[in-house]
Amino acid sequence: MDKTHKYTWAEVEEAFKKMETYNPTDQSIKVADFEKMLVGTLRYISTPEQVATYANMWAGPFEGKIRLDIFAPIMGAVADDVELLRIFVHALDRNKDGFVDNEEFATIVEVLLIHNKDFPRVDYKTFAVEADTNKDGKISIDEAIAWFAKKGRKQA
Repeated sequence: MDKTHKYTWAEVEEAFKKMETYNPTDQSIKVADFEKMLVGTLRYISTPEQVATYANMWAGPFEGKIRLDIFAPIMGAVADDVELLRIFVHALDRNKDGFVDNEEFATIVEVLLIHNKDFPRVDYKTFAVEADTNKDGKISIDEAIAWFAKKGRKQA
């Protein structure tokens, strides 16, 4: 399957249910099943490096669980870079405060770099200055998405 295929919720849910670690209570799988589900069951074309980066992402902020309510929208937006970015930034807002902190920023950049090696490498301080358009000293999710999308377009 090519990377422009938008997966339906039902397709992703069916793939989840086929995994050995599927938990119907919280509709999740463990990261140990990630590669098998993504590449084997969904037939998503991905490099080993991409698979490893995503597995690392799920293992860290998501404590080794991949939840259907987060993963299905991601797979539904694979052909829309900005929507995919929006889903990831919201999902990676670990404390759900609506803002992007240093740790969240580092994870987001790691994921972006796996898709676009030319994405600019900047530190959090630079990001915080450039992305904080309302100058309140915090980076909202909307400000982060706009900044990441703008930086990604410059390199494309």
